[in-house]
Amino acid sequence: MSENYWDLAFLMQSQGRYVEADSLYHKTLAIDEQILGTEHPDLAEDFRSIGSLYADEGRYGEALPLLQRSLAMQRKLLGEEHPDVAGTLQMMADLYAKQRCFVEAESLYTSSLAIRLKVQGDQHIDLVPTLTGLGRIEIERRHFERADSLLQHALTVAEHVLGQDHLQVGEVAEACGDLYAARNMTDIAVQYYGRAFRIRHGFIDYLFAFSSEAQKLRWIEKYPVIDDSFLALALASSSETLVEHAWR
Repeated sequence: MSENYWDLAFLMQSQGRYVEADSLYHKTLAIDEQILGTEHPDLAEDFRSIGSLYADEGRYGEALPLLQRSLAMQRKLLGEEHPDVAGTLQMMADLYAKQRCFVEAESLYTSSLAIRLKVQGDQHIDLVPTLTGLGRIEIERRHFERADSLLQHALTVAEHVLGQDHLQVGEVAEACGDLYAARNMTDIAVQYYGRAFRIRHGFIDYLFAFSSEAQKLRWIEKYPVIDDSFLALALASSSETLVEHAWR
């Protein structure tokens, strides 16, 4: 029963329906606590899921304690070098990075990456978000060669494991666009931004394959996940038409 609630909650979260997702995640947590007690890996996942949801909503102060609670439970029950521990460290790093707390984020990303490399190897798909996060920090610091190395590693792994058109590939491509835009290499930046936009647009079509066009448009208006890469593409290419469209 709790797995059904969790699956539906994850879907609601991916569609930006955060209130519904919150209710479903808490139902999952209540069921798991009743059945499994107060310490179990599934409970750690429940706390992490709610923390991830709150991070998506920008509720960072509420998200962090939940992720910390999940991490403590995972370390106790699964050990210091379990992939789930690496995953929670990465989520916490993402949280700090969104708040531009780059020192804290880098430390957590580095800890996550060390576990991934030791336990899962250098070609595992779980490396991708950590490598991308570290790459974005290096862009902020204008350490462009280091950023390029990290992002190209992430892109190679994502393409190999997931294929050319997966959403995660698009996320890395957007970060690559940011890198080349920061280096004033506009032509290359536009290529990466264009790829990110095409992939994200395809994802929206897939996500709402069985919904009405009106529902899809309402969701895009409220949760504009493709706007960033589209606007970046428009600005990098100096296209007034694209810029106007991106701001609509």
